[in-house]
Amino acid sequence: MRNQTTTIWGIVGKDAVTQVINGKNYAKFSLAVSEGKDKTTWYDCLKYDDTNKLTPYLVKGTKLILSGTLRPSAWVNKEGNANVNLNLWVESLEFLGGSTKKQEEEEDDLPFN
Repeated sequence: MRNQTTTIWGIVGKDAVTQVINGKNYAKFSLAVSEGKDKTTWYDCLKYDDTNKLTPYLVKGTKLILSGTLRPSAWVNKEGNANVNLNLWVESLEFLGGSTKKQEEEEDDLPFN
């Protein structure tokens, strides 16, 4: 079976954290994708970030377009109900317009501003 690339756009749900997998750094974050007025689908995302330069910019409220491989995983909760996590291994991302307050504060500290 061949992995297919999935492209989604949404909003980061909480600030990214660095997770080490097999000795490599990844930015781990959640992405909320709106599907109409009353439905939101959440994706758990991982993006290779060896130098940790990307992670500080993946903060709550940031709008992104992501492309990567979708790897759903099934599990059963304490009550015995079946659940599915949607995991996206991100190959590419693009920031969509605007910036968050945290990004603006960090840009004020840059020496070339």
